[in-house]
This record gives sequence, structure tokens and C-alpha cells, in this order.
Amino acid sequence: MRIQYLKTLWFSLISLLLLLQNVSFAESKDKVITDAPRIFIPEKIKDFGDVAQGSILEHEFEIQNKGTKDLIIRSLNPACGCTAAVINDPVVKPGSKSQIRLSFNTVGFRGSKEKILRIYSNDPLDSSEVVSVKANILQDVEIDPEVLELGEIVRSKGFKNSVTIKSSSSSALKIEEIISKSSFIGASAQQGQNGAILLSVFSKDQLPLGSVRTRLVVRTDSKATPILTIPISFYVVGDLTASPKSVNFGFVKSASGDDSSLSRVIRINRISEAQNTQVDYVEKSNREIDADLSEDASGQYVKLHINSLAKGVMRGVVRLYTDSEQEDEKVLEVPYFAVVDSDAR
Repeated sequence: MRIQYLKTLWFSLISLLLLLQNVSFAESKDKVITDAPRIFIPEKIKDFGDVAQGSILEHEFEIQNKGTKDLIIRSLNPACGCTAAVINDPVVKPGSKSQIRLSFNTVGFRGSKEKILRIYSNDPLDSSEVVSVKANILQDVEIDPEVLELGEIVRSKGFKNSVTIKSSSSSALKIEEIISKSSFIGASAQQGQNGAILLSVFSKDQLPLGSVRTRLVVRTDSKATPILTIPISFYVVGDLTASPKSVNFGFVKSASGDDSSLSRVIRINRISEAQNTQVDYVEKSNREIDADLSEDASGQYVKLHINSLAKGVMRGVVRLYTDSEQEDEKVLEVPYFAVVDSDAR
């Protein structure tokens, strides 16, 4: 009994010591937290509402020290090069305040924008704070359309489209320079109605086949919008096109015979009836698929059929060799894909 009593007393003493140690640590930690600088920002967001493009927005954010030690602003990190920030005094005494002036240059921006500033300090509980300015920027120059998406372009026909550029203010806009980022595309400007400028965009030389993404850069005399960028995208096809451009059989079950799920048709479309270009022969990239060139009243076509050699994931390319005089139109490639369930045989 005496040994059991001594063990109980020993564990009670240990528990008491641990409790006293935790209380002491908690009091010490609480003292560290309370006896420290505390940052407080009454206003964290400044909304300027509607502003004219090109305006420089400035606002002063007040920084208060609610703690008992000096608050030190260690750094100011704007999230964008269009913003700048300065602080009156990076050391804020207890009970005192300082001001951070944040500016945002709206040149080149439009629509709803918010720019943030991250503030780093020696506050142990809140070492990083964020303030921001926001505005709805009304553009100085209107572009219609803002993006030229031209879809499919026949190379032999090329294209010619127009873009209207107009100043939102009463002053007339002047185009100083037009820079095309593609040697295949040109542009010229002429005065339109009601002070608008009509920008003519056209193809020149021989367009490359396939997808084209480029842009025009237009320099103006507008102080708010000195540079305009007009994205352009289109897809160039030759005299012969294959439809569809790719074949996806999906998941199919291997079978013999003329199962429709195992067959697809690629149509050969002649863009211009004045051209006599046609497909001479077909080449496939593996033995798992048959590709037969035929012709009917609608023109040439290729019938693809998955044969008995196919199993698992199957991907490849069918090449259609033409008699075109254009070097990059001599071969049309149509990729295909299928997953064949070989266990269903």
C-alpha cells in the first residue's frame, strides 16, 4: 500500500509541475504577443468607380500601430508594374500612424480592374497585409471587332476584312503606324464616317496551310491608348480538303464482316471546281486498318475499316497523295484513333 501511495504521489507531483510549466509558458507567450507591434489598416480597398482610360489613380492608405512596440514596415510589394507605392515613415510608433500612397496608371487598361499591394511588417500575428485600388476603366478608343476570327480561309482566294477604330472622346484619332506581325498579312487605314478610321486587313503573298494566329499593332496619337493590339486567327486550307480532318472510332468491339461501327468515310472536297486537283492514291501508317479510295457522284472518298489485326489502343495516320502543283498540298494527312476490344472476338 505504501509503494502504491508513493507512486500516486509521484505522478501527482509530475502532473502539477507540467501544469505549472504550461501556465508559465502560456503567460510568457501571451506577454510576447501583447508586448509587440500590431498593424491596423482602417480602409483596405479604394474603389474609384468609372474612370477615363489613361488616368493615374492615387490614394493614401492609413497604417496604425495598435501595439506597444515600434511597427516596422519591411517592404511594399505591388503586384503589377503599373502600380507604385511609397510610405511616409516605415517606422510607426505605438499609438501613431503613417500613410502609404498607392498609384495606378490606367494607360492600356480597360474594363473592371483591381490592383493590389502587399505590405510586410514585423507584426508577429499579421506579418502580411493587402490593400488594393479598383476601378472600371472606360476605354478611350473603341475597336470593332476587337478580335478578327476569320474561320476557314481558302488559300487561293485569300481574305479581306475591315476593322473600325474610333475615339470615345470628341477629338479625332490619328493612326501613326500599323505593324503587321506576319509577312502574309497587310493593313491600311483610311478615314471613315463620323471621325472613325477604317482599317483594311488583307492577305498577301501565299498563306501557309493550317492554323494561323498573329496580330496587328496600331500606334495612335491617343495619350491614353497609344498602342492598340488586334489579334487575328484563321485556318488556311488548300484546293483539296479532307472531311473530317481527323477520325475517332471511339471504343469498338472487334468483329468480322462489314460492321458499321468499324468503318468511317473521309470525303475529299474540291474547293474550286475550276481546279482539277484530285487524290491519286492512299497510304496508311499500319496494317490494323484498311483504306480504300473510291469515287461516286459526290466525288472522291476514302473508306476506313478496322480489320481483324486490330487490338487495344490504335492510332495512326492516313495519307492522301494528290496531284497538286503546290508542294505543301501534295499530301493530306488524316489522323485516326480507336480503342478495340479484342476480347470480343
